[in-house]
Amino acid sequence: MITQKRVVELFDYSDGVFIWKKDTFNTMAGDIAGGLNRASGYWTIGVDGVRYLLHRLIYLYHNGDVPRCLDHIDCDPTNNKIENLRPTTHSQNQCNTKLRSDNKSGIKGVNWREDIRKYRTYVTVKGKRMLLGNFVDINEAEKVVRDARVKYHGPFANHG
Repeated sequence: MITQKRVVELFDYSDGVFIWKKDTFNTMAGDIAGGLNRASGYWTIGVDGVRYLLHRLIYLYHNGDVPRCLDHIDCDPTNNKIENLRPTTHSQNQCNTKLRSDNKSGIKGVNWREDIRKYRTYVTVKGKRMLLGNFVDINEAEKVVRDARVKYHGPFANHG
């Protein structure tokens, strides 16, 4: 496992990116380190024959260790500024997600139930879906689900 000492030896940090300090066989001092993995959306970087997620190395650079789970506060996996990274549990990290692209209501935690002709609301708490109720009015459904996210997800609440 890479150490903070090794990361500090290799890179300078500037506004969410690493800059190589020294020339290597395929990089030059002053080059931005790493590249975007288009499949995952995360920046990665190769060090000593091992590929790392850049945000994890940036956290290590600043804090000396890396938690099991790191969250991008703004949900942008390319924004690796240290102030945008926070340690989380897996459950907290799942709370801080954007609206899914297949969501049909346009509101996170709300779906239309044709069989009862109402909007069903839910929030996930510690990996379990909690039903909040069924509503005729979509605005009421949205308020209920937003309030529940604030209550149960706290600083990790993300409304989409």
